[in-house]
Amino acid sequence: GEPLHNYEATMKALDILTNPSRDFGPDLSVRRTLAEAMIYYKFRVAGSDQAYPLEEFPVYRALMGDGCSADDIEADLVDWRVPLEVWASPVFDDTGNVETAVIAFQDITARKQAEEALRISENRFRVIVENVFDGIGFLNRDRKILYVSPSYEQLNGVSAEEMIGKSGVQTIHPDDRSYVAATFQKLLEQPGERLSEEYRIRHQDGSWVWVETRVMNLLDDPYVQAVVLNSRDITKRRQTEAALAEYRQHLEQLVEQRTQELEVINEQLSSEVAERTLLEGVLQKRINWMSAVSSARQKTTGPADLSGTFECLLRTILQLLDARSAFLSRWDRAEEQVELLCYMTNAGAVTDSLAIGDIFAKDALLRRELEIGQTVAFSADEMDKLPIALQDCVKEDGTTGSLLLVPMAAGESLRGVLGVVLSDNPPIITAAERELLTKIALDLATLHEYAVFLDSSRSLVAAEERNRLARDLHDSVTQVLFSASLVAEVLPQIWRRDPEKAMESLEELRRLTRGALAEMRTMLLELRPSAVVKSPLHELLSQLTEATTTRAGLPFRLLIEQNPPLPRDVHAAIYRIAQEALNNVAKHARASTVTLSFRTQSFPQQQAAENSVGVQLVIEDDGVGFSPEKERVGHLGLSIMSERAAEIGADLDIKSEIGEGTRITLDWCGVAEAREDG
Repeated sequence: GEPLHNYEATMKALDILTNPSRDFGPDLSVRRTLAEAMIYYKFRVAGSDQAYPLEEFPVYRALMGDGCSADDIEADLVDWRVPLEVWASPVFDDTGNVETAVIAFQDITARKQAEEALRISENRFRVIVENVFDGIGFLNRDRKILYVSPSYEQLNGVSAEEMIGKSGVQTIHPDDRSYVAATFQKLLEQPGERLSEEYRIRHQDGSWVWVETRVMNLLDDPYVQAVVLNSRDITKRRQTEAALAEYRQHLEQLVEQRTQELEVINEQLSSEVAERTLLEGVLQKRINWMSAVSSARQKTTGPADLSGTFECLLRTILQLLDARSAFLSRWDRAEEQVELLCYMTNAGAVTDSLAIGDIFAKDALLRRELEIGQTVAFSADEMDKLPIALQDCVKEDGTTGSLLLVPMAAGESLRGVLGVVLSDNPPIITAAERELLTKIALDLATLHEYAVFLDSSRSLVAAEERNRLARDLHDSVTQVLFSASLVAEVLPQIWRRDPEKAMESLEELRRLTRGALAEMRTMLLELRPSAVVKSPLHELLSQLTEATTTRAGLPFRLLIEQNPPLPRDVHAAIYRIAQEALNNVAKHARASTVTLSFRTQSFPQQQAAENSVGVQLVIEDDGVGFSPEKERVGHLGLSIMSERAAEIGADLDIKSEIGEGTRITLDWCGVAEAREDG
């Protein structure tokens, strides 16, 4: 506690403790105790505001006989603090007592700043190393581990302390050790070299972890003197890459598989397109053939036309099938050959050959094969097996192609054979073309049957017409003439007894003869349909009414105007509609009177065109009537009348009620026709 005596300070010491801006510095004239001096200079514990303890201060300890030093002292000079390192040593007198103390101190600001910078750098490095995701390790030349970062534990599950001093080779997968060792050896041979490698290391749990390690040879670096490893876990990446590789391989397999499927589909499509093109060609040929057959059918009136018809069709077959030649042999129902027609592309018709008939005779070999119903094919090499007559029929320019024989069957009966000679050898024919050939042969056989049918039906129609005329003569004209003959026989006797009554019988006789005449004229019109359109319509209607009412014994009223010439189809349709209506009256009406009215109609001035004409036909009776809605269903007569009216664009109105009779009205308007009837 005593003041310090006889102390001296160097100029350097005075500079360290001086703050000129605050006029603060050491005053050697003032005698202070050590405690007072520490308060005056505000010695603090470094890094805090705590006063430095007197007992720990080196000067105090030196005065206590203990030399020491301290570097955790700061002098507070108001505006800044000066870090100090203080040394103090005791000085003893002869008796061994502390006489004085030697004190030395220096400003260690620069050193403290360097230490702080180093500390900060070390902390930063430690934070980076200890917190980085990659594992960092140092190895010596013998591959012994000098240091590993704590993050390395995440790679293999082993703590850093356990790995220090051990070799890292033992943890590498056996399959990877050889090339990892070669890489490390190459690295050792080249100071400063940087290499990268991927390999597997064993985890503490027994699994294998893929790591990517970048290695730097810093053995010659005085500050490192080690091989530095920077390793990271790439297991997920390798698994992803493996999965991607597998997926890529799977995709490639799918692509390859799909490519193969597409190639197959493409081949199928190409085949289908080719087949479709072929089918379209065959379809077009079939359409052309049907058109030719339809035209031939319209021109065919009987068996006499078949030769010319088949000649035309054979030429069509040559064109459709691009055939070298074609022939047709047909026979009748008695199995006798009717004719043989043969056509070639460069020649005309070949005359009939009787020898061909023997080839296809009923018991001949080829005939039996054809009766099975299948097409028979012969290649050019097989032609010599055929009869000479058939070879001559299909030869062209001395050469033959392949031959197809197609049976012409109608139902179960064989009516002939169609032969087609193609250039292909052997014959190349698809199912569609074979079907077309079968269709052609069937149409030829059907046309043959159609001609025979026309001939037979014509005979039947003629016979039926004769029978109908006979019935009509018996039912109408014969009955009327029979009644007239009876009246004529008794007329003289009646005349002698009662002339007045005889006059009535004479009138009846006149009516009967007129009716018979009208019936005969109507029948003559039916026998000559062209006479219908040549006769004036008012005369036809008058004659038709008289014949019908006479046959039914009906009184009638006839109101007919002479009309201008009508178009032929209108003329005929009006006559047929009137005929059908009067027939219905005679058969079904049970009327007491019937009225027929036919007159022309006038047009308003604004609607009338040049040569315009309108007519109206009305047929009315007081018979039993009918229900038009019910009778039209299944009533052929009413349907025919409606169809005829629709064909000429006329309006047909049928009104009838049960017990109220029937009224049929036909209205037509159009342009009159100037024509000469011959």
